Amino acid sequence: MAMINLKEAASRFDFEKVTPKANDWVQATVDYKGRGTAELGYPKATVAGPFTARFDEEGASQTETVFDNIFPHDPDYDGPPIALLCGATKTQSGWGFGEMNNPCESLSFETDQGMFMSTGKIDWAGMNWGTQPTRLRFAVREGKLETKNTAPAKFFAVPLVNCVAELSNYLSGDHPLRIYPTPALPEGVPEDLKSLARMTANQKNSVLGFSVEGNLFFIERLSDYDARAASLRSGAARRKITAVLVGEVGANPTGTLAEFRSWFPFDILSALSFASGSEVGFPWIEIRDEDAYTVELECPRFSKVTTFLVNFLDLGLESSLRGSWHYLGTGDVCFGS
Repeated sequence: MAMINLKEAASRFDFEKVTPKANDWVQATVDYKGRGTAELGYPKATVAGPFTARFDEEGASQTETVFDNIFPHDPDYDGPPIALLCGATKTQSGWGFGEMNNPCESLSFETDQGMFMSTGKIDWAGMNWGTQPTRLRFAVREGKLETKNTAPAKFFAVPLVNCVAELSNYLSGDHPLRIYPTPALPEGVPEDLKSLARMTANQKNSVLGFSVEGNLFFIERLSDYDARAASLRSGAARRKITAVLVGEVGANPTGTLAEFRSWFPFDILSALSFASGSEVGFPWIEIRDEDAYTVELECPRFSKVTTFLVNFLDLGLESSLRGSWHYLGTGDVCFGS
C-alpha cells in the first residue's frame, strides 16, 4: 500500500466521522427506591413504607426501609410493633423479646423504573430502634427489577468482574450493546483513503467471541478498562467490572435467576477465570429487548461461580466444556447484517 501523508489525508476527509465513540451503558452501581412492603412470616405481618436497594460491582448490597407502619395479620394481635419484628411471644408478665427472629419472607416496592422484588432468601441485616426514624435493613440474597417495558426479551448482558482475558476477534455488523460501535464508512470517502478510514473505524473493534448452541456471545471491555485493570493490578481495588458479556436469549426462559442459570453455560466464567488469573464473577444480569432497552434485571447478592475442573488448550479458551460452547479462535465474527 502506498504511503499516505496523514496531514494531507486529513485535509481531504474528516476522519472524526469514522472515529469510534464510547457507548458507556454499563453501570457500576444500581440503585432503586420507592414505596412498598415486606412480608414477615411468624407472626404474620406486613411492614409498609419507603424502600431503597443498592447493588454495586464489589458484590455489596443494601436494602432498607424507614417504615411507616407494621400491620399484624391477626386482628386480635395486641402486642407492640417491635414484638412483631422480633417474633416475640406473650408471657404471663408481658412480652418476651429476643433477636429479630420473625423471618422476612418477601419484599417488593414500586420504583420509577419498575417493580423491584426479592426472588430468594432474605436475612435481617439490622435495625435502628428507639431513635427516629426507625430503620430496618435486609440482606436480599437475590432480587429482580421488572421494568415497565413489555417488549419481548432479545439479549442478555452480564457485567464481568475482574475479567482481563485477551481479546482476539473483530465483530462485523451492528449490535446495540457494543461499548465501541464500529462506524460505517459514509459516502464520499476518497477511494485512496478508504483503507485508512476502515482502520480508523475498527481501531476499537476488539471482542472475544463464543458460539453457544448456534448463538453468538461476545465479550467487550469497558471504555475505561485500562484504568480499571490497573487498579486491580496495583491492589487498589479487589473487584472491578472490566468487561461485559453479551448474547441472545433465544427461546430460553429469563423470568428468574434460577431460570437463567438453567441454560446459561456458566463454565465460560471458569475459562475466563483461568485466562485472567483471578476469579471472574458478575454482580447482576440484565435482560434487554431488541433495541437494548432493559426488560428486567436480576441481582444476585453474591455471584461467586464454582470453578470447574476442565482440560484447557491455549489458556483454556479452546475447550468444548460439556459440548455447550466453543471459542471462535481469531479473526472476524459476524453478527446481524
